[in-house]
Amino acid sequence: MTDQLSIQYLTNTDGQKTAVVIPIDQWLEYAEYLEQYMTIKQSIKKGLEEVAEIKAGKVIPQSVEDFLEMNLHSD
Repeated sequence: MTDQLSIQYLTNTDGQKTAVVIPIDQWLEYAEYLEQYMTIKQSIKKGLEEVAEIKAGKVIPQSVEDFLEMNLHSD
């Protein structure tokens, strides 16, 4: 990932920042990281929801062996 952003600020007539300009190569790099973050965030959210359902007795917990078996052969 880029160590330092090369950004420019756009301002209005009062000098207040209204927008940011970032080079496209840096934006594409950050967009990729954002997509990965959103995927991980969604997985964590789903996992926490499943834990809440298990604690509430709505779902029977899956064994580690069954979980690994299902996930190793899902490709």
